[in-house]
Amino acid sequence: MALWGNKDTKAVTGTVATDQTDATVTGSGTAFTTELKAGQTLVIATVPYQIASIQSDTALELAVAYAAANGTGLTVTANESPAYVPHAEKAT
Repeated sequence: MALWGNKDTKAVTGTVATDQTDATVTGSGTAFTTELKAGQTLVIATVPYQIASIQSDTALELAVAYAAANGTGLTVTANESPAYVPHAEKAT
């Protein structure tokens, strides 16, 4: 049996720019390659989006297109993916 860890929210360095109906997020002063991973959740303006891929420290793709109005200078947070924690086997 496995247990799922909690999702931890963390601030992401820098700010981002988004375009409505586009899945690309462009960062300014960001460190996407060291702070984020594909599959994590990026929260933009309180709306969670799954990260599909990370191209560089300043560019990433969302799994679905950004749905709100265009924005620049937006701060974002990220949620860690749940961690798989194996349940210790009971000795018999």
